[in-house]
Amino acid sequence: MAESPTLGLLSRSVRARRGRLAASVVLALVSAAAGIVTPLLIARILGVIGGAGGDVVWPVAQLVVIVLAGAFAGGWSSYLLSAAGERAIEDVRLAVVRRAVRLRVPVIRRIGVGEVVSRMGPDAAQMRAITDTGVTVMPVSAVMVTAYLIVMGILDWVMLAVTVGTFVVAAIAIRAFLAGMRRAAEAQQAALGRLAQAAQSVFTMVTTVKAYRAEDRAIAPLEDEIGEAAASAVRSARAQAAISPLMGLGQQVAIIGVLAVGGVRLASGALETTAFIAFLMYLFQLVNPLMALAQGAGRIAVGKAAARRVDEVLGAETEPAGAARTPEVAPGAPALRLSDVEVSLGGKPVLDRVSLEVPRTGVLAIVGPSGAGKSTLLNVVEGFVETEAGRVELLGVPLQEWPTAEVRRRVALVEQGSAILSMSVRENLALGRSDSPSDDELWSALRDVGLEQAVRALPAGLDAVLGAGDQMSGGEEQRLSIARALLIDAEVLLLDEPTAHMDGVNERRLTDLLAALGRDRAVVMVTHRLSTVAAADTIVVVDAGRVTAVGDHGTLSSASPAYQAFVHAQAAPDPVGA
Repeated sequence: MAESPTLGLLSRSVRARRGRLAASVVLALVSAAAGIVTPLLIARILGVIGGAGGDVVWPVAQLVVIVLAGAFAGGWSSYLLSAAGERAIEDVRLAVVRRAVRLRVPVIRRIGVGEVVSRMGPDAAQMRAITDTGVTVMPVSAVMVTAYLIVMGILDWVMLAVTVGTFVVAAIAIRAFLAGMRRAAEAQQAALGRLAQAAQSVFTMVTTVKAYRAEDRAIAPLEDEIGEAAASAVRSARAQAAISPLMGLGQQVAIIGVLAVGGVRLASGALETTAFIAFLMYLFQLVNPLMALAQGAGRIAVGKAAARRVDEVLGAETEPAGAARTPEVAPGAPALRLSDVEVSLGGKPVLDRVSLEVPRTGVLAIVGPSGAGKSTLLNVVEGFVETEAGRVELLGVPLQEWPTAEVRRRVALVEQGSAILSMSVRENLALGRSDSPSDDELWSALRDVGLEQAVRALPAGLDAVLGAGDQMSGGEEQRLSIARALLIDAEVLLLDEPTAHMDGVNERRLTDLLAALGRDRAVVMVTHRLSTVAAADTIVVVDAGRVTAVGDHGTLSSASPAYQAFVHAQAAPDPVGA
């Protein structure tokens, strides 16, 4: 079986903190040793008080020092262990974040954004059991149990046999409950992951939910997952709750057996009273480390189940880095060339032998009905969607011969809808820059898209954090995305429905801006706005995944029935009131 990448990461993280963990183990052993010695000292003190003679002050002083030292060592060990455990879980969460953001886009969509978030939250938290229980608690508990049994055997092996036999029976019963606890915990983690995914969907579309008065319907799946998580937690709690009574029952049976056997051996003179008292004290103390072992085994099983869920992210396929070096750009080559490109999504053909050439400069508009494959064309260029056949070239060089990072430096993308992160305006604008652009550059980009005054009106201006009190309209967020693309100064600019949320004034402003940009770079946009399309240098008509016509507005208006239908639909009068 292949090694779990999550458990491997945890192992490396633990080894990196072995000094702190070693100190924790040593202190825990000191605390355990204090617990082992205490009954013997108490038995000694009782012997002195009972008439054996001797000084009682020194044993009492020893007892006080040992008890205090054991308490201090136990507390400090717990702190060191918790700190190391939290840092190990921090490593896991950082690894999930860093891996998830580099996964292939189809992989992220398959796992689900909410599920990825769940791997960083409750799943990572469950793995604390592996770092603390597995590294320190269980080994120390095992040492304590072994030491107790050895001392108890020295005191009286017959009573030890009674004790061991009783707890072995209890352990067999506990094992069955541990399996149930593990299965319930796995079900709970899965339900919490689905809950996070469903909640992310609902609250991303909260305005739509409210507009359609669908609050109750929208939260129904959330309620189902909350109920499943709660039911699984109850099953786990039920199994865990059975461990303590079983262990307690084992202890009670052992005490009864020890009292019976011990009474007989006391009467026969085979056992001293002080040894009998010490044995009983060890028997009472034995339950705690045994309980730690039993519950620890269950917690580790749950932690490993969580690790398997995190493996889905850490073991998933990341985007290829591409070629090692930037290739030489072919002189005179077009900005983009697609040759017989085929793409299927979910088994459904989306692009069918698409061939398309984008000039080095100018504005190219892609039009067609919804679902024709227009946005997929842009995603193919960015490498978000893999082709099944055909060839894609950037500046005359096949896409696979470019480093992925270099492709995205030369090709800027403005997505359809909002693409704003929950960070400041400044940080949103500088996302694609390797340096820190000056304020003058930022204001210039905002001015180009007509956003300067809107941003200056925000209380913190460029440092206003979007999504945390400072909000923008859909159109403003779209223009901010365009300003971000301008700051990259890429050779190819891809825009998916850039004017979808704009009024007429800002649409005209953007059309003029794109025309100006097209003088020294390639601008490719998917749009349904006739006024924006008509101003393009080249228009590509796409229908059912195929390019059906290429030309300018005048040519296509007379030669392409599909484009004529597009123009007619845009120019048709409003039937209301006709």
